Amino acid sequence: MLTRNLIFAAVFTTLGLSACASDTEDDTHAHVCEEGTFQCDGDMLQECTHDGWEDSQDCAETMQMCHAEGGHCMDMEDEGDDMGDM
Repeated sequence: MLTRNLIFAAVFTTLGLSACASDTEDDTHAHVCEEGTFQCDGDMLQECTHDGWEDSQDCAETMQMCHAEGGHCMDMEDEGDDMGDM
């Protein structure tokens, strides 16, 4: 009886693990971004393609900052200049 219970436990554990593995594989290949959109990974501008996020431009190479909303690198500005004297 104990051997039979161990066999059932092993079968159900194996089935449960294989079901989890197939979910993980599907998530790996899922499209995780909207094609044509941009994001920043530090100073790296990335564009979403049919393959997922791909590096587009390293903004640090031109001493610029990444601007995902504009989809480009932009000059760093001194934010204090816009405030004016009070």
